Amino acid sequence: VTKSEKQLLDHNRVYYKLLRKLAVAGQASGELTKAMSAGDIVRYYAFCERALIYDWCLVGGEYALTERAAQMMPFFLKRIENNE
Repeated sequence: VTKSEKQLLDHNRVYYKLLRKLAVAGQASGELTKAMSAGDIVRYYAFCERALIYDWCLVGGEYALTERAAQMMPFFLKRIENNE
């Protein structure tokens, strides 16, 4: 439950804390790039996720969000993969 629009961007929310743990773990395991900070990875991922949801809302849900996410997220996630 949010109290304002800005609360969705509050990095103290459980959502962001979980994403940060995942980003740090991914960097430690070598799955995610270390060329970006964990904070930058979290911001990038959250941006991509919001973009998908926003587009889906703009078109009135005319396509299956899960199918579009399965199609687009691998493209977005290439940016944060460890390519060494």
